[in-house]
Amino acid sequence: MLAAQHRVHLLGRSRHVLAVDISPSMLTEAQANCTEQGLTNVEFAETGVFARDANRRRFDFVQAYAVFQHIRPRAGMRLTRRILEMLSIG
Repeated sequence: MLAAQHRVHLLGRSRHVLAVDISPSMLTEAQANCTEQGLTNVEFAETGVFARDANRRRFDFVQAYAVFQHIRPRAGMRLTRRILEMLSIG
């Protein structure tokens, strides 16, 4: 519960947030939680859609929560490198 409150706090401090998950049902749950909290600055994307659009995006901050332990190490390293490439300098 504390971690969820922390993430909601970050959403309230951000201009725009992109939430990515492989599970459509988890995205639906997250969207419902944001609606309940009155947060309108969040965009939701399935992992496949995100991967196709990622070349055009840059991010100032990335938070991965309870993700990498579910990914095989080789795929996790590729994902980590890709995320680092997408971070804005500075």
